[in-house]
Amino acid sequence: MPCFLPGFRSRRIIAVLSSCVLITSLSPVGQAHVQAQTLAAPPAAPGSIVPGSAASDASLLGSVNPGSLSSDISALIRDGAEQAVGAASNLPVLELDSLQANLDLLYRLNADHLLPKNLFGTRDLDFPLPTDPSIKQVSIVAKEDEPQYQRMQRWSIASPSMQRNVSVQVMLPPDPSKPAPILYMLDGMSAPKISGWIRLGRIQEYFADKNVIVVMPTQAGGSLYTNWQNVDPVQGVAQWETFLGQELPQVMESSAAGLHTNGKRAIGGLSMGAGGAVRTSALNPGVFDATFGLSGCYTTLDSMSRKFTEIAVEWTGAELDNVWGPYGSPEWHRHDLSVDPSGLKKTKLYLFNATGSVRPLDLERFADSRELYEIPGMVVMERATLNSTRRLEASLKQHGITDNVTVVYQDGGIHDWPMFADALPGAWENVRSALY
Repeated sequence: MPCFLPGFRSRRIIAVLSSCVLITSLSPVGQAHVQAQTLAAPPAAPGSIVPGSAASDASLLGSVNPGSLSSDISALIRDGAEQAVGAASNLPVLELDSLQANLDLLYRLNADHLLPKNLFGTRDLDFPLPTDPSIKQVSIVAKEDEPQYQRMQRWSIASPSMQRNVSVQVMLPPDPSKPAPILYMLDGMSAPKISGWIRLGRIQEYFADKNVIVVMPTQAGGSLYTNWQNVDPVQGVAQWETFLGQELPQVMESSAAGLHTNGKRAIGGLSMGAGGAVRTSALNPGVFDATFGLSGCYTTLDSMSRKFTEIAVEWTGAELDNVWGPYGSPEWHRHDLSVDPSGLKKTKLYLFNATGSVRPLDLERFADSRELYEIPGMVVMERATLNSTRRLEASLKQHGITDNVTVVYQDGGIHDWPMFADALPGAWENVRSALY
């Protein structure tokens, strides 16, 4: 974990000051300044201090009393965050230079403090997970009840493509005797052993009375839910598209699963999981009857999308070139859905994104137990995914794929679990007609 100064309080000072830099950069005047200053700066290693940057200048403030930061800085962050973006619902594709500059700032100014903690969480210390090359057939290895959750089981699935047993959480329907569709729900960046949809997404509350089987793959942090070209020292053998698009549906609908399914399937997710869900559906056409993405990055080739991908992968300690090979390779092109969205032609598709402006509701949710300096990172990430969603929507229209597509832009909202939990009902209500 990067460390700038000894002691938690000093690191917190830097995180707060870094947030102020981000807020300034998000203002109309600040954007021009950041483009001039940050884009011209030489590349820096993740978490390092750039000479002359706000982070290194802050190292001179070791004697500052942290207590004096609490009210004034919090007020500055609150006021600045509220004004940072404003309503962007009628904007065209957003300025890549500005977003690139802000993503660079997130990456340089100690990502561990600025990236949203309930999305990124902590790195999975179990990685790389043990492999077993002898696995030749997909099968269910074990099922265990998880009594602490409602109608929840944990299944272990032997995966030939992943060369290991993959752990998934399965929420059973209220009446298992009724035929039900299967909804595959993909997690955000951290994707730990307990799905974020259970911990933070209110999924049990929402689906408590709905006739659907919910399947949540786990332990996929920073994987992008994609097929990695190379074995990685951290990710190991990662072939998520094959597992999600072929192996998992096959075994979940087998007699060994013991589920009463109606043969219909949907896949959805948020943030990293949104990109994974929509890509998996597009690259496995005909497998999923419905697909939805909440604030996902569906593009790869523009500089902003590349930076978004880089942050996701290298946050875990993995190597970017192991994902799709060198930047600009055929696999980078194949995974940019704005290049060819034709695989989405036959699935009912729902895309949701907020504009990234901070609402009073967002601030209220931070009031009791969370740090306001996380907000600028959430603003930048939501604006970045907004840009990507608009690009995919434009490509879908260009390719004549419109009848099966709904795109919703919410005026206000940041890249945070409470907003995604709020957005889940709209996504489900839109796609459910394709599943019954």
